Amino acid sequence: MSDTMRLYDYLDGYSFRVTCSHKRCNHQWSVLPDQMVSQPGVHQQMYVSELEDVTQCPRCKCFKPKITVILKKPHQSFIGGMI
Repeated sequence: MSDTMRLYDYLDGYSFRVTCSHKRCNHQWSVLPDQMVSQPGVHQQMYVSELEDVTQCPRCKCFKPKITVILKKPHQSFIGGMI
């Protein structure tokens, strides 16, 4: 994951799909950025790669899952037509 955007950049209109990195577990869950901020050790200034280091799988309790950012609502849309 790129280290260019911080957690506060994803607070509006995004969600995270989190996948456990353990081969036998491979548990997936969805979480909102607001919920991530409420976890201990997490703050809005963190990069997403730092967030992966402190996130724990609820099933097997291992750390460093893969976090995929999902756009929930479009920020802009094309309005126009051919002339």
